[in-house]
Amino acid sequence: INAEYMGCVPSFSSDNKMSSSVCCPPGAPGAVPPPADYVPKGTKITINGTPVYVTGSTDSNAAVIVFPEIFGIDQGRLKVIADEFAAHGFYTLLPDVHHANPWQSGTDFSQLPAWVRLYNLENLNTDLEAFHAYIVAHLRDGANKKIGTIGFCWGSLAVMTASGRGASHRFRAGVSCHPSHSRLAGLFGLDLDTLHGAVQCPQLVIAASDDADEVKPGGSGERVLRTNPPSANSIFLTVPSTHGWMTRGEVTPDYAYGLQLALAFFSRHLLH
Repeated sequence: INAEYMGCVPSFSSDNKMSSSVCCPPGAPGAVPPPADYVPKGTKITINGTPVYVTGSTDSNAAVIVFPEIFGIDQGRLKVIADEFAAHGFYTLLPDVHHANPWQSGTDFSQLPAWVRLYNLENLNTDLEAFHAYIVAHLRDGANKKIGTIGFCWGSLAVMTASGRGASHRFRAGVSCHPSHSRLAGLFGLDLDTLHGAVQCPQLVIAASDDADEVKPGGSGERVLRTNPPSANSIFLTVPSTHGWMTRGEVTPDYAYGLQLALAFFSRHLLH
């Protein structure tokens, strides 16, 4: 795990906390700056009008798409995590799906539902199609490479959506850390059991201690995914840390644990 960043603890003021249950649980940390001493190893490109941070070799044997939180791709540990996947052999995309219009900490939370709906499921599916096509075109033997998705908070909705796209696409594994899709589904008129039931590949869901019961071990998400043959090998875990621990909370042992679990899960389902 990247030792260059393991010792860096981002700070945020006591008022930089979420107080809305639309995505993050109340009290979760808001956006934090990226580590000042970390130099990103990738570059920014544009895919079908969407800015994307890309990192890793096009000779990689698999690809991973990292879906961010509502705070954009230029905060917290997102690029650190993307570079970590690249260092372990995965060509990695980190798309700025909100197009440089992230949710701003301190904004009136009554505006959050409307802001979340600005990037709707039609937008998401258009982007998924474009990212899939880009990977197939740019990776060596790309048409035969498998793709994994990982999402944090809001990003878990993108993971579940990508994972339900079926055999015509190469999305073969999904990872969700401190997921919020159970809170977000209703904003788009989605039934949570239907969303989980459409998933066509194994999932690793790592909930924080304060996340919704539906995404924890024994919850409705595990019940649906593990009784659906394509996702029967899904794994549900809970860590002691609170929501945001992977990307924007203090660096705890759960950060290294979560990263190691994700890497192992992708290695198992994308490289074999």
